[in-house]
Amino acid sequence: MCYKPERYIYAGMISIISNVFYGASQVMYSSYLPYIARCHKRFLDAKFDYKNVRNAQASGVGAASKKLLDTYLDVQDEISSDGYFWGYVSGSVVVAMSIVYLFIDSSFVGITNIVSFCGLWW
Repeated sequence: MCYKPERYIYAGMISIISNVFYGASQVMYSSYLPYIARCHKRFLDAKFDYKNVRNAQASGVGAASKKLLDTYLDVQDEISSDGYFWGYVSGSVVVAMSIVYLFIDSSFVGITNIVSFCGLWW
């Protein structure tokens, strides 16, 4: 409970720190995505096709470049969507397990265990 003024300062500091780390996690997520997409099989196949077209004839390079870029962006979208999907699935499992545990032990210790479990999941 924040019934003492000095606890509001701690709560504000924790809020600021948690938001900074959340922002850093989003930056890290976005920075690794292009590297992961470059190793995807579908992109590597499109890159191979692009190199074959580029070496064979100069007239199809524009369409091949567009196809390569479209494949790259599609792979990034697919990886990102899959990551968010599995994040929501695992979060739903944690919520379901927490609700079941809450029915088993609704004491202060049980709620503390649920909060700790959610913290470990995060």
